[in-house]
Order: sequence, then structure tokens, then C-alpha cells
Amino acid sequence: VINEDFREVKGKDELRNIIKETSEKYQRSLDIEKGELIRVVWIQTPQSETQNRLLIVIHHLAVDGVSWRILLEDLELLVSGLRSGGKTDLGKKGSSYRQWFEELQKYGQGERLLNQRTYWENVSRNITELPDDKENEDETNIKIKIRAKDILNISTKLGEKETKKLLQDVPSVYHTEINDILLSALAKTISGYSKTNKVTIELEGHGREELESESDTDQTTDTTHTGGWFTTHYPVRVDLNEVKEECDLIKSVKEQLRKIPDKG
Repeated sequence: VINEDFREVKGKDELRNIIKETSEKYQRSLDIEKGELIRVVWIQTPQSETQNRLLIVIHHLAVDGVSWRILLEDLELLVSGLRSGGKTDLGKKGSSYRQWFEELQKYGQGERLLNQRTYWENVSRNITELPDDKENEDETNIKIKIRAKDILNISTKLGEKETKKLLQDVPSVYHTEINDILLSALAKTISGYSKTNKVTIELEGHGREELESESDTDQTTDTTHTGGWFTTHYPVRVDLNEVKEECDLIKSVKEQLRKIPDKG
């Protein structure tokens, strides 16, 4: 653990800036080639502050979003245990990243996955690119379909009523998950823009699906409490040909997502 002492810093603005600069410095200090994947920094603040700071920086190859939740929950349990003076039980140890990797190798060679080959080939074969508004040429006369200056980011926020409809009302009526609703909206938008009823979208998943071994002697891996980068990417083909109304759209997308083998 690295110690940074800022107890002599005066003023909230100066403290805020120096903490930000220090955090960025340690983020940049990670070096995958040297095996330097983590930095833990204890930041001591002036007496005027009610709290010190703990900075934990981990390389993305060693951590994902689910890992952060696991680490922070364990850290909170350990701190609570220290405060109460008792022992802390972090629960039963799950499968290691190495065990999951070994099971993944077996799964990749098994009949269960090989039987999906035709499905994934059909999805990949039918991918079509979005139409371009314009094409540019760079100094080497190579056509570039889009430049950074052509990109516009638009942000919006939902109010309390709209959020309730999105997260509670609609899912309760159609028995859907949030991904079903968001993908329905995205597929409809892309379909209208590209003038096609078949849209391919790349999805990202947490990757912690159970890998059921085809052998009766092997146990199923448990990664619910395992740190690491498990993220998966896979293409989803959404067919809107049978969609007449928005209610049909949500039902159709939900059914198509449920048919994806092993959740991608």
C-alpha cells in the first residue's frame, strides 16, 4: 500500500486538484508488461476533512464490473469485522479464474458448443454495415467512412415516471428484462435509419455463465465470487419482419434473445 500525505494542503480546491492528479498518476503507472496490475494508495487528508481516501486501481485485464462489486463488498465486510473486533466470514470460496479457464477450454471443444456452429455462422454471415452519410479521403487517398469531427454525442435523462415505466411497468406487463426494452428501441432506430428489417447488434455480457461439463465427474464452475475479466461479446441478429406494432416489437425481440444459445 502506497501512502500519500496531504495533511498540509490548504483549501478544498487545492486538495481536490491534488487528489485528482495523484489518482491519474497512479492510473497511468500500471504496466501490463511488467506485471504491475494493481495500485492501492492511502491518501491522508487535512484535519478539516472528515474522511481520508483509499484509491484502488486495477488493470482491466484483471478486473471487470462484477469484480469491483465483489471486492467492495468484501472490503466492507472486513472493515466492519475490524470495527467490531470479531472475525469476518467472506463466505465459501468459489472457482478460481484458472479453473474457469480450464473449463472454458473443455467447453470450447465439446459437442454442446460445436452443435451451435451453424447458428453463429448464419448470424455472422448476414451482418450488414450501416449506410454512410458521406465518405472522406485522407492524405493517402484511402476512403474513410467517418471522422471524429463527424461524431455527435447526445445525452438525455429520464425522469422518475419514465424510469419507473422502463424498469417496472413495462417489464411486468411483457415479462421482459431491461435489455429487451433497450434492444427493441435500438433495433427500431437502426432499422428506420438503414431501411432494413434485419439488424445485427453486438452485445456485451458479464461472461459469468455456468459452464456445465459434459463429464459426470466434473463439477460446474462457480464464478459468482471470482475476480477477473469475464466479459463476453457476441452478435445478435434481430429480425423485425413480423413486427406490426410496438407491443409485437418487444415480444419479438424478447423471444429472439431467449433463443440465443448459452446466452452468447
